[in-house]
Amino acid sequence: MTEISAQDQQVVDYISSELVDINHPWVVQYRVPVITGIHPRRAAFIATVAAPGDERLGSVDIDEDEASLISQYIDVINERYASRHYIERMKRFIVDVDPGCNTISLVKSEDGWRYRKMTWDQPIAPFLNQAGVPTLEELLGRVSHQFAGWLAEQRG
Repeated sequence: MTEISAQDQQVVDYISSELVDINHPWVVQYRVPVITGIHPRRAAFIATVAAPGDERLGSVDIDEDEASLISQYIDVINERYASRHYIERMKRFIVDVDPGCNTISLVKSEDGWRYRKMTWDQPIAPFLNQAGVPTLEELLGRVSHQFAGWLAEQRG
């Protein structure tokens, strides 16, 4: 077994402490943090998704297309704000952890999508109901103009 640095061990411990379901298929396949608690305690993930079945949130599971889109959102944000070296370092872990980011927490429920953004000065904000936002794509486009621009480029 390869020894890991103290700094890398801190990242592993952080991921575990935030209740990331490391066996969830979207974590394994798309590196999308699926959080089994109501919210991460600290802002450090690019984006998280509430695990299905959380009664407080009424969360339901996301489908593969949605997991892929959230993964693309994380990649776009990383490419915009992180250096290549930093991105490579994050890729050593099961999910990206960036202590300098403001986490977007996403919830899919029977009523549609909701989100909140964690910041350092306001760590727990209410989830914003996005009336009139029928798709995850539109929600992520509203959350980040960089992602909206990337989506427009993909459509040609």
